[in-house]
Amino acid sequence: MTKTLYHFAAITICTLCVSLTSCQNNSKSYSLSLQDSSETNSALSLPLSYRNIETEGFIIGDQVALLNDSLQATDTISAEGKLVKISGISEQFYPLTLTDTSICNKYSYVRIQIQDEQSIISGKYIYSATSDEAPKEIQIEKDKYSFVRLENYNALSDTSATCDLHTPLLFSNSGDNYKGLLKLVNNDIYQSEYPYFELMANAIAHDVITEINTKGDQLILHIRRTGKQSLANIVVAIKKDALNGYNAEVKSIENLR
Repeated sequence: MTKTLYHFAAITICTLCVSLTSCQNNSKSYSLSLQDSSETNSALSLPLSYRNIETEGFIIGDQVALLNDSLQATDTISAEGKLVKISGISEQFYPLTLTDTSICNKYSYVRIQIQDEQSIISGKYIYSATSDEAPKEIQIEKDKYSFVRLENYNALSDTSATCDLHTPLLFSNSGDNYKGLLKLVNNDIYQSEYPYFELMANAIAHDVITEINTKGDQLILHIRRTGKQSLANIVVAIKKDALNGYNAEVKSIENLR
């Protein structure tokens, strides 16, 4: 029997598309090459000014360039979902490439610490919790579970612009001290080349987590998706995986309009 553990009041979380069945992201280009880095940074006025902060973020991307203070690539990192400390964010936003200077392609540069070494990376490839969104926490017997939407360091001040941005979900479990992203399990209902489950942010539609249940060894998320021309209920199962930590799989989508 499914036992209801927690019911959220309306928690508005945006999404990139109206219908999850049509929300397949087929783009594989979420990595930064050394050539892209050198071309873009040569046009900047250096050194950049940074605002000091103390937080953490998850690096997502393949062969993400690690930069020095001159924004020259010194190495790359290919650690999907790696958690790192953040010590600074550039005061301004900069285009990822000179060929596209639109607001959707502008990001901060972010100072990070990896194994006691300082580096800089483009804010496109590091994701942190937003200051205006508190974690959604539930208590199940002795264990506390937490969910919070992450976003990268883009130039958008709101969700009015229709940009193709990813917003993965951070999941924490006090019982086994897990803190990380949810690996997406593709199935016949939903497939995406983006490797993690998302509660995405966009002007087109919004996701609202309405309820959390347990079913066997799984946590079940109930999500209400609303858009200008659509309404849907989505059920997502979260389960522990020996290889990936925890994964998420969309179990059903009920299109109401």
